[in-house]
Amino acid sequence: MSNAALNIGQTFETSTVRVHRYRTVLVVTDLTLAGKRGKKVRQATIQTTFAYKGDEMAWLDRMGAALIERAKDADADAYGAILAFPRDILVDYPGEISISEKELRGVDVEPACERISFEADNANGSIRVRISAHSFSVVRTVVHSGAKGSIKQDTLYSERKKADAVRFYRWAVENADIVRQATTIDHFTAAWRSLGVDFDSH
Repeated sequence: MSNAALNIGQTFETSTVRVHRYRTVLVVTDLTLAGKRGKKVRQATIQTTFAYKGDEMAWLDRMGAALIERAKDADADAYGAILAFPRDILVDYPGEISISEKELRGVDVEPACERISFEADNANGSIRVRISAHSFSVVRTVVHSGAKGSIKQDTLYSERKKADAVRFYRWAVENADIVRQATTIDHFTAAWRSLGVDFDSH
């Protein structure tokens, strides 16, 4: 298997398939019909079982890398090409891995798109930004210093409705350079208010 591991929390994506690594599972999503009403999207979850006696995290590292390589090489039906590999392993090692599949509504699955994702430090802490076609999130971290040391407090800002995310995404893509220069939450709240984008924070 390849050494290009997919780390926990990371996503690999092409125009037709998405692979996301959680701590103990890999999730593969067919993006062919993503975002479309009246259509179904295939999604598979891959993980080890209690019967597997090896290093689970190392196995997921190797499997994630292998899935990425197959996604890159696939000419058509990347989803099927990706799943063929763990299915072959399942034949040789029955009971040691689990592959479960389900169908999602196409309209509920974010299609492949350009994303804006970055982190920035500021005088009071930092911000973590993720903007995509269907959602956005900005996590503001404030560091409070006291006699017992420093305490970090996170506040998550996100869209109130899907339409708010779509409106902000269009603006953000057109103004990506400006967005990436933002270092505080005030930059984002000002932009949201000027665009009429409603947001929640907690």
